[in-house]
Amino acid sequence: SVNGRDDFFYPKVHDIRALTLPVPIHEERGLKVSYNTGNHFGVMRVHYSADPAKDEAWAEERKAGLSEEQWEQEYEINWDIYIGKKFYVGFDPAIHVRPVMPENNRPIIRGWDFGYLWPAVVFGQVDDRDRLLVLDEYHTPDTDLEVFSRDVIGYSKANYPNFNFEDFCDPAGKQHSDKGPDTSIAILNKVGVYPGYRFVRDEGYSWGILKQLLRQTVGGGVRLLIDPRCKLTIMGFNGELHYPPYRHGARTKESPVEKHPFIDIHDALKYLVLGKFDIKQEESHYKDAYEYDSLIERYAARGYMRM
Repeated sequence: SVNGRDDFFYPKVHDIRALTLPVPIHEERGLKVSYNTGNHFGVMRVHYSADPAKDEAWAEERKAGLSEEQWEQEYEINWDIYIGKKFYVGFDPAIHVRPVMPENNRPIIRGWDFGYLWPAVVFGQVDDRDRLLVLDEYHTPDTDLEVFSRDVIGYSKANYPNFNFEDFCDPAGKQHSDKGPDTSIAILNKVGVYPGYRFVRDEGYSWGILKQLLRQTVGGGVRLLIDPRCKLTIMGFNGELHYPPYRHGARTKESPVEKHPFIDIHDALKYLVLGKFDIKQEESHYKDAYEYDSLIERYAARGYMRM
């Protein structure tokens, strides 16, 4: 019970049993009572404020050490805050965002997402310390892939002359669709781009690679750096991409909501990292790598890990 007295709830529950349809909502401080007409259950929503002893001072004391999301979910019974729960909780602009320059002796890697009328490309490079440098992004809304691919080639030549390119894309790009007679990969082939791709059944593995790249190593370094020019990429990391709305009893997918244009940019980045990285198995390399024990075991068993 809210205040430790066992008889606090009884009158309210008893009243619910006597109600007939349609049922008005009963509400008083910290307590809401309703009737579910589908399963005929009485529903009682009890907030901590139902106990007069739990005042603002009590709340401030309890908030210590909790994030805003944790407080809202656990104490304010606000499951809508789940919508705002960042997908990339390990991202810190002070750590991960800094000017980066490509190294001349290494290829530029392009990740392609073919989203219908929302295509996107992310430009990256893996440096000599096995870090992913996210150099640039290219996104043009409301355009078809044929026009977009030509534009990307022009942009690449103008901004990264004398570099070789390596490309990765969504494996679904090899499938025919109602967009036209050519597959998305065939359209890229027309402009001289022959992308690789890697198929995994559980896209949580792809997102898992990205999340692990955000982690700090024991020495305080990171394996993912993003240039400030990549505004949509950074916004996606910083909260624009979040988990879907909470649904009681539903299994949460390990993927963010499809919020354009951020999901398009991050899908492109996902295909890039899936082509170049795996979840790192040397757990001791990371401060909090114990979180990946079960993840590594699960995906190794499925054959996703490139041993």
